[in-house]
Amino acid sequence: MMIKDKPIFRDSIIDNVKDLISMLPKLNITNDPALNEVCKKVSLVVNSTSPHYLRKSARMRNDVALAAEGVLREIADHT
Repeated sequence: MMIKDKPIFRDSIIDNVKDLISMLPKLNITNDPALNEVCKKVSLVVNSTSPHYLRKSARMRNDVALAAEGVLREIADHT
């Protein structure tokens, strides 16, 4: 039986989300307050930790995943 390798978690995952967050306000041409709020919430989630700690702490990964799921649900509710 072959054991699968653990998925690779690269810093670029977090960096890409941060880049997207920095672009979203510029793309919000209607100045939608809901989109601005989502940007703030995602920024809080992403900036609350570092890739290093996410790699080391299963609890932190779970907390960040739960927060991200909450933001995704909120986005889905507005579409």
